[in-house]
Amino acid sequence: MLQRKESGSLLPMTTATIATIATIALSLMASAASAQVNPETGDVGANAQASGRFSGNASAVTAQPVATAEPAANVGAAAPTDPALAGPTDHSGVVGSWGVGFFGITNVPICTNPADCATGDPTLAAPTIGVRYWLKDTMAIEGAVGFYNHSGGGEIKPAVGVTPRTYDDASLTAFALHGGLPIALADSKHFTFEVIPELNLGIAGGSRRGVTSADDESYSGFLFQLGGRIGAEVHFGFMGLPKL
Repeated sequence: MLQRKESGSLLPMTTATIATIATIALSLMASAASAQVNPETGDVGANAQASGRFSGNASAVTAQPVATAEPAANVGAAAPTDPALAGPTDHSGVVGSWGVGFFGITNVPICTNPADCATGDPTLAAPTIGVRYWLKDTMAIEGAVGFYNHSGGGEIKPAVGVTPRTYDDASLTAFALHGGLPIALADSKHFTFEVIPELNLGIAGGSRRGVTSADDESYSGFLFQLGGRIGAEVHFGFMGLPKL
């Protein structure tokens, strides 16, 4: 029968002994961690690790899409307007100033029966030119004068040996006056819509010499018109000439 003998001594591994060993191990690990602190790199030890973990979590939170509210200054703001319509209109730029223009043709009567008229037309067309002055944005005054004149003559040469005969065309003259009160109903950047109550006066006269004094003719006429027109002013602001 063999017998085995072992020499040496063993410490009994009690619970208290294991706890002591664990405490010593944790102390060594804490010392090793403290030995790795490097202030030059911004590492400040355990607090830095805690701060680093907090910063990392904060970044993860702010990375999520967050809906932003519209600034109060922009809430309810009007949509941008067309630059072509922004600012004052061309019409507002002519208020308080005079304008010169053509006011149309005034037909002044010269006779009643066209067959008896020297020109075959019972009226004389007098072009009128005048001025307009805008008192305010919605009201203006205007006045114009028109004139017409016709005269002439010639010589008729019959056959050889026959005395030439001279003749005169009718001498005709007409004057016209126009007055109006334009009222602006609406306007845009380069356009003004208006109604114009107006008064037109005209007088015409003339004569034509006949072969004998018994054949002489004379003409006269008078015009009185009271009414109104609807029209518009178009300004050339789009060409850089807002007062035209």
